[in-house]
Amino acid sequence: GVEAGSLGSGGRTMTTQGALARAAAALGRGLLRRIDLQPIRAPSATTTTTTTTSTGTLALASSAMARVSRLALQTREVGRSASAMAASSASRKGFLASFTRGYSGYLSNNPRRGRLDFGRLENYENALYGLMGVNAVVFASWQVVSPTFMLKHFACSTEAIRNLRPHTLLTSMFSQFDFGHFAVNMLGLYFWGRDIGQLLGGRRLLALYLAGGLAGTVVQVGLDYANQREYKWGQPRERYCLGASGAVNAIVTLNILLFPKSTVLLYFFIPVPAALLGGFFLARDFSGLFDGNSGTSHAGHLGGAAAGLLYWLMRFRRFY
Repeated sequence: GVEAGSLGSGGRTMTTQGALARAAAALGRGLLRRIDLQPIRAPSATTTTTTTTSTGTLALASSAMARVSRLALQTREVGRSASAMAASSASRKGFLASFTRGYSGYLSNNPRRGRLDFGRLENYENALYGLMGVNAVVFASWQVVSPTFMLKHFACSTEAIRNLRPHTLLTSMFSQFDFGHFAVNMLGLYFWGRDIGQLLGGRRLLALYLAGGLAGTVVQVGLDYANQREYKWGQPRERYCLGASGAVNAIVTLNILLFPKSTVLLYFFIPVPAALLGGFFLARDFSGLFDGNSGTSHAGHLGGAAAGLLYWLMRFRRFY
């Protein structure tokens, strides 16, 4: 009975120890749940993928923020440039407005300023000395400017007209490159032009000069074209028309027609009647038309004389 009792007590003791162990384990699990402690587990493939995706998203976000920062900086720079341009434009407009107001006030106080004053040409001396001055400037240009440029723009020819340089019809009548040619034309313009200027005024003197020069150039270039039978139209030639002789001849012819009995000092000391001198000039130029080797523009002289004759017929309508 004693041994049996001992065994029974021992069995109960083991049972009690098992119960205590189970209770302790349950209490431990309860404590773990209460403080939310989770066991550490090995990372799975899904967790790795999520971590990589998060890292890429952060990199893209950083790049986008950098681009936004650069764009904002550029926008500020453009804004500053636009402000500077607006300020510069406003400054220019202000300057132009103030200049316009000042110039308008100047014109209101000086009504003859700011426009061409042809009234001054009524004084024949202004017109006469102005024509001589232009001729002097062009003559000086021949001495310092490229001869190729001067020949291209201050001498007229069929080549110049064909290549669309019609301004040479005007510029050639002020053009002399030889001093002897320049001196003779200016002396004739001065002595004969004074009488015509005193009689008709400066504007008509200028008009007669231009008409005579244009007529002389057109006649000479037309004759050159007619003689170019072995050449094609517009082919460059060595024969160019230049000089104030046609214009001066128009003035001389009108003077002789108006005062045929006046006396002219040929070469400054030989007295010659004006009508006789005019006849001598006409005969010389007509004979020169048939001289193919002549370097003188005889046709241009006759063209200028014809302009003077036409002006005399239209203006005075009288014959001797």
